[in-house]
Amino acid sequence: MNYIRHLAAFFWCVEQDDRLTPHHISLYLALFQRWNLNRFQNPVSINRAEMLRMSKIGSVNTYSRCLKQLHQWKYISYHPSHNPLKGSRVNMFIFDTTSEQVVIPLINISKQIKQETIEYNEPIQSQSKKMEQETRYGKQPESAAMQEKKPQPENSSGTSAKSKIPPPEEHVKIYFLEKEFPEVEAERFFNYYESVGWKVGGRTRMKDWKAAARNWMLNARKYGPRQPLSPRDKSTEYKSDNGKNYAEPL
Repeated sequence: MNYIRHLAAFFWCVEQDDRLTPHHISLYLALFQRWNLNRFQNPVSINRAEMLRMSKIGSVNTYSRCLKQLHQWKYISYHPSHNPLKGSRVNMFIFDTTSEQVVIPLINISKQIKQETIEYNEPIQSQSKKMEQETRYGKQPESAAMQEKKPQPENSSGTSAKSKIPPPEEHVKIYFLEKEFPEVEAERFFNYYESVGWKVGGRTRMKDWKAAARNWMLNARKYGPRQPLSPRDKSTEYKSDNGKNYAEPL
């Protein structure tokens, strides 16, 4: 009995069978674990308290109902014991099609799903053969989550400078000089965005520092260089007119 192919076939059945609930799945996995400890030999002697603990089912009624339904739906063969000193027995059906014993649960569903009859034998067999071929040739099936985590190949042109945030200060100075702007303006740009964590508007992470630099240059041209304030002559600021004739009537 192949451990992986059996579980793959079981979870395929879980996906197709709308009657199964989390209680059924949890109980079946607890039975499978007990079967594993028994070296996959049938029948398996089970204890209700142990199954409740392993399946995390808190209700005895739910446990009994799920056990009988798994038997009714041909996932297991349940033989209850009426002797309190003797445990019940369960025969676990093997879903691995490469083994001698092949028992696949057929789902008798009254309603049709998408007007198609669900038959498990052929899909599970084809899935098992595919997994066997991939294992034989050293190819392991990958889930969608694993494929998303794969590093994507870089573009032949290399990573553009705009993707590197924050950029080196020397690169910023070179870029400003290429645009005929002084180094001091590049330093202002670099120091400002360095102080705000290279965020635009204080919230959004900057994606293209060159675009932000060009916007900085446009604003610099718009407002022009800052002119220093001319010093005032405070000696004459508050002095009155000395040539005023106070003899003249108002």
